[in-house]
Amino acid sequence: TSIDMIQQSMLQSSVSKKLEEFTDKTDDGIYKVQGAAVCIDNRTGRVCAIVGGREEVQEGYGLNRAYQSFRQPGSAIKPVLVYAPAFEKGYTPDSTVDDTRMTGPDKVSNAGSVYMGSVSLARAVQKASNVATYRLYQELGPENCLEYLEEMNFKGLTKEDYDYDTTCLGGFTKGTTVVEMAAAYATLCNDGEYRDPTCIIRITATEG
Repeated sequence: TSIDMIQQSMLQSSVSKKLEEFTDKTDDGIYKVQGAAVCIDNRTGRVCAIVGGREEVQEGYGLNRAYQSFRQPGSAIKPVLVYAPAFEKGYTPDSTVDDTRMTGPDKVSNAGSVYMGSVSLARAVQKASNVATYRLYQELGPENCLEYLEEMNFKGLTKEDYDYDTTCLGGFTKGTTVVEMAAAYATLCNDGEYRDPTCIIRITATEG
């Protein structure tokens, strides 16, 4: 496989240490607050480390949250779902979008109710602006944007995700996995060419 055991150990330690203050467990002895992480080698597109949960002794418990658990991506989805498609439609990091307060029944708001007016796409990404992202998503069209996730093998997409514009803010019906998100960002690093995030290099039988 492409798993690097040194990186695997470092990634596991990172996840466990980040969550060590959360000590509550379920009746089955599983930590209630969990995490997962995936590292992809951008040179090859292969997974070099994958962590499905915190370090804990639990016999017979095989859930790997990195690829088996669907969760809401939140603002991490914005560069992949909205801004990358916008660049392919002719926008640049210096192009501007409206980040003023919205009104009406379908309004969305920014964290802390902070608005920047006319703002560059680069700044909108940096500040994870909900309003700028929402307006850009409406302009590009949900189906056009979600097609990018389809081509990157996001398996949790539902019909409702296409119906609601708030999908662009990371509120999916089912969600996505950590490995899907890692593969999507690796696609950005690979000039937009998606590679299946496998860790299998070859399989050899006993006979060779």
